[in-house]
This record gives sequence, structure tokens and C-alpha cells, in this order.
Amino acid sequence: ISGAQPFSEFKRVIDSLLGEGDDDDELKPENLLKEPVRGDGKVEIIGYMGYNDPFSKRSWKTLDELFREFGEDNIRLEFRNFPLTFQDEDYKLAQTGECVLSLSNSQTFFKFSSLVMNGEDTFSSVAKVGLNEQEVRNCVSNKKFLPEVLDDLENGEDDGVQGTPTF
Repeated sequence: ISGAQPFSEFKRVIDSLLGEGDDDDELKPENLLKEPVRGDGKVEIIGYMGYNDPFSKRSWKTLDELFREFGEDNIRLEFRNFPLTFQDEDYKLAQTGECVLSLSNSQTFFKFSSLVMNGEDTFSSVAKVGLNEQEVRNCVSNKKFLPEVLDDLENGEDDGVQGTPTF
């Protein structure tokens, strides 16, 4: 699914996938353990998104609606960074998300991401999810997770992603 599509488009695809066989092996990406994941359903959505992208923000609301409709036991969302340089200079927001993940877990990462995607300040969002703001700032300034962001970008390019969001 490419672009900021409405709930109905996701629902159409997910409904058709839920009715098919149970071959989960095809749904698991090679580097699943490195990426934040929400849910554990057999329908997997890999979302290439950027925190400052207005279309990604709109799609974030659609993803929440999908989880309300289908539940965490039917959908698995894997978040991958695809920051556009004019929206995230030096990929700092993407690195912040990776630092939040490294200091916590996927559940905290998605809480943080929801706050940021809904317009909250980045570092006040860090505090709201219970992490130490200075520790996250240090992580970002050390560029510890820049290679992970660059890996997501490379994977996105390999997958044919040209803009955000792409699912």
C-alpha cells in the first residue's frame, strides 16, 4: 500500500490476508529482531515513515484505527525509519526513536512515537514515557543508532520506497 491511504484500503487488504493460509514464514522480515514491532498477528505491515512527515502522521491515526478494528492478535506492525532530509535534518528524530527503543522496549517506543506523531515535543515525549531525557540526548548526540537509521533507509530503497509513508 503506497501513500496515506484510508482505513478502508488497509481493511480490504487485511481482510483478504486473514482469509488465506497460515504460512507465516513469508511474513517475517530478515531483521525483525532489530525493528520495533507492535502486535503479533499474521497480517504484517511494514511501515516506512518519518516523524516530521505530515502524511506519516495522518497514517499513524489510520494504523491506530486498524489496531482498534482488528486487534493486536491479528496485525503486526513493524516500524522502519524513512526520514526525508528536508524534514529530519541529520536524521535526529529517527535516531531519537532508535535511542528510545534501545533504552526501553517496543511498547515504550510506540508510546513515544504516538506522542510525537500527534504533535508532542520530542523530548517532553521522552519524559512522558518514563525515560531520562539527558540519556536520550546523549544517545542522539553520539549518533549511536545512525547506522540503524541508514539501514532502514537502505532497506526502504531496496523495497522500492520513494516517499513516506509506504506500507
